[in-house]
Amino acid sequence: MKTQPRIRRRQSGFTLMEIMLVMFIIALIIGSGVFMMRNVSEGAQISRAESDIKTWETILLRYRTTHLSLPTQAQGLEATVRRPDGVKKWMQLATENALNDPWQHKYQYRNPGKKNVGRHDIFSLGPDGVEGTDDDIGNWE
Repeated sequence: MKTQPRIRRRQSGFTLMEIMLVMFIIALIIGSGVFMMRNVSEGAQISRAESDIKTWETILLRYRTTHLSLPTQAQGLEATVRRPDGVKKWMQLATENALNDPWQHKYQYRNPGKKNVGRHDIFSLGPDGVEGTDDDIGNWE
């Protein structure tokens, strides 16, 4: 009587350690992707603010062409959105949404300018919302 050799069958499937290792690798990849995207988003907001300020320069040039002067300090950038008191010939050059920077702070306007002597200043307070810090973005840069 011959005995047949036992054939060991390997169980199919993954061990708990293998599954945990794969989950760790996936979490690491997702975490680093989120971290890297945060920097991209911040850079995009800064680029948008710089672009908006250039657009404001163009809008104010059109305003000066129509009214022969820039808006006063008191009128501010709102003079391009709503008719200022005492102005007869007026047209809307910007929308209400254009008054806010990417961080939802109002764009600042100063006439005459502090940084642009003899001109005007248009600037964003940047992410921190505080004037005079290093993250301010303006038409003087």
